[in-house]
Amino acid sequence: MEPKRIAEEGVKRPGRDGWYLRIYDAVKKTNTWSRRFPTKYEAEAWSRAERRRLARGIEEDPAVTFRQATEAFLAERETRRVVHATLRSYRGFGKQLVAVFGDNPLGSLTREDLDRHFAERAATGVTPRTLNYELTVLRSIFKLAVERQWIGRNPAASIRRWKQGKPEPRALTREELDQIVRACGEPWVAEVTGLRNVAGRRGGSSTERTARWTQTFRPPEWLKPYVIVAVNTGLRRGTMLALKWPEVDLKRADIRIPAEKLKAGRGMTIPLNREALEALSEWRKHAAVTDLVFPEAGNVSKIFPRVAKRAGVDAKLHDLRSTFASRLFSEAGADLPTAMSLTGHTTAQILLRHYAAADDKRRRQAVEKIARQEGV
Repeated sequence: MEPKRIAEEGVKRPGRDGWYLRIYDAVKKTNTWSRRFPTKYEAEAWSRAERRRLARGIEEDPAVTFRQATEAFLAERETRRVVHATLRSYRGFGKQLVAVFGDNPLGSLTREDLDRHFAERAATGVTPRTLNYELTVLRSIFKLAVERQWIGRNPAASIRRWKQGKPEPRALTREELDQIVRACGEPWVAEVTGLRNVAGRRGGSSTERTARWTQTFRPPEWLKPYVIVAVNTGLRRGTMLALKWPEVDLKRADIRIPAEKLKAGRGMTIPLNREALEALSEWRKHAAVTDLVFPEAGNVSKIFPRVAKRAGVDAKLHDLRSTFASRLFSEAGADLPTAMSLTGHTTAQILLRHYAAADDKRRRQAVEKIARQEGV
């Protein structure tokens, strides 16, 4: 005979909101109530997980905290062949989640706790894309805990993902790219508003006052070669940041990237055209003595749009990859297998959907070609 079993599920308790389960303890011969669930669906979902746990004789370990489970998840991921950028993302989201749930016992966290957390995150302006990434990490942490029998159910499993709009791919024109590359090497002066003390220095005094002054901004030296290499190879930000000089062969004019650094999980060789080869050769002379090609480019996602805006172009860092993929079709006339081998996509659907969208000029050219010729 089972010591405990679900006697009744989806029950409304008198005088209380929400839904509950009645659990019968065969040893004590008593009925107890589960915690509250906001919907009947969640109560029944918890019931199914609880039945499986009781059938397997799994007792939740109250000693395991969310922090420990997160550390175990990160350690487990590091043993797998996971891309460096993905691991960095796991650590970042794990740190944020630990700051919220910290040393709470893993089994004490409910779906309501998680819903409340995500509602607060959404209220602060966090995008659906970021929320979905965070939910994926959270689900994985609880999934590992279930596999190790620390808990009997995954409270994040039933949380629905947020709908996120699909941004239109943005391919930069030659003129726009030239403007950005020029701006990468040009300092500019701008007016700045901030706090100054009576001596004219920033901060450090109880007599601070708001003031305006001019300041010179200088783009970092690595930005120009970074932009040229990225737009001529289509490499993702994570791959660029992890790129090492031993992987770059300037004599053979190619880059050989191992599988663990790529999202697709397989190694690839990217040939370098004249522009990329010249940029890397020149940068090699001035780069810091380190294996990394761009060791100080961690904030490139913030710096690039700022410099592009200064050049009069509205662009994001990922637009460089979109531009590369678009040019493979529109300018180089590459076939689909060749384009996939250069961008690292494993399926044509993703490549065509995100990067090879035709621009307005090509769409007009296409419909003009099927127009009836004059006099025909």
